[in-house]
Amino acid sequence: MKQILRNLRGLWCAERLLFCIMTACIFSSALLLQFSYGLWQNYHVTLQESADDLKELVITVADGQTMPVGVMRDYIRALPEQVTANAVNIFVPVELGCPADHISRSDAEWAALRREYAPLIEIEDIPDSVWEERHKIEGDIREGTAREQWLDLFDPYREQDVQHKALGETALRFTYRNGDFAPSDLYQENLIKNGAVQEGDRFFTKEEYATGARVVYNTTNDDVMHYLAIDENHISLWGESYEVIAKDGQDATPDPPVTAVPADAYTKSGSLFGWYFERNITKKDYDAMKSLADEMMPGVLLFPDLPFPDNDSMYLSRNIMLIAALIAVLSVLNFVMLYYFILQRRSRSLAIFRMTGCTAGRAVRMYLSECLLLGIPVYFAGLGVFLLLMKRVLSEIFPFMEAAFDLRVYASIFGIWIAAMLLLLTGMISRHVRHGILDEYYGRTEG
Repeated sequence: MKQILRNLRGLWCAERLLFCIMTACIFSSALLLQFSYGLWQNYHVTLQESADDLKELVITVADGQTMPVGVMRDYIRALPEQVTANAVNIFVPVELGCPADHISRSDAEWAALRREYAPLIEIEDIPDSVWEERHKIEGDIREGTAREQWLDLFDPYREQDVQHKALGETALRFTYRNGDFAPSDLYQENLIKNGAVQEGDRFFTKEEYATGARVVYNTTNDDVMHYLAIDENHISLWGESYEVIAKDGQDATPDPPVTAVPADAYTKSGSLFGWYFERNITKKDYDAMKSLADEMMPGVLLFPDLPFPDNDSMYLSRNIMLIAALIAVLSVLNFVMLYYFILQRRSRSLAIFRMTGCTAGRAVRMYLSECLLLGIPVYFAGLGVFLLLMKRVLSEIFPFMEAAFDLRVYASIFGIWIAAMLLLLTGMISRHVRHGILDEYYGRTEG
């Protein structure tokens, strides 16, 4: 140990510039190795978080607007193929009742329905336009008219509105592939996973979607069967008869193919138009969807702000990361090259050691110990500066960097650094001690 300390002192006295440069190499290696790893983890987590949010797009129908099913279908057909090919499930809620909804029932049947559903509809719910139209026809309405008379007065409106109030909306789930609407495999898988249907049960076919067949899935809801049932295997939707192909689901509303829904059926204000993608949606595809919606349905759809990665920032992070890692590697190589230069300057003293009985192995260990005695404290000084910078500066710029580090990570980085240093230094010092000195002073090599 005394000889090693004496060597370091002599190196400081004789080669101060080289000593400072070697110290700077070790310090920068320690600092940049930690920074490179932290930057990589921050970059990776940022991409992962973005990926989690970019496989789903939920669009809202604006207040006071409706989205007709016919327009919605035309919108999907007009989208770029890469958008629809990436969608594994498209979700659209549609009102079961619509202005064109008329179901043929006897007066007695309508009277029974009105009595049952009367609590669901308040007079205040009747639009002003309907009130004004009926008021002109029927004349003045005296204050204090019985509730039943009010309800009878607006029977035509109520006949259409019972379906709105009692049943609400249905949910269409589908995909669009190669120019055709198709059943959603993801929806079917979820039904099986949740136990609503069993493997091998009847589901929509591609032919039924392609032809717009009037078939319907999920009709166990009591209101559906009570109000819409035509017979055991058929229900009436939008004034047409639909064949019931499955009655699975708890309190489920009818689920027909999107191609079997009338064009004037609609998605109401505030409803969600959902897209679920197999891969992350790109900003290019998102912009294409938004611009086409503005063109075909101006003011109808509200698109959320998605957390797309800032490509410029990502490229900058990758470049900084690669540059920092490269500088760290070059710093280690520079240290080894500088120490090799110092060994050459010490060739005379090394030759004297060898001639006075110092073995090659002992000389290698002595010089390696000298490097480690200089390098390890300087490395930890660089690590300390990095920790200080991370606490005060880097954690605010790179929010996921600090969480990437723990004691095991610090130990692993140090282990990699020390192993690389020992490997390079051992090879260089061994060659110089065993061959360079003997060649220079004796003209031979050691066997």
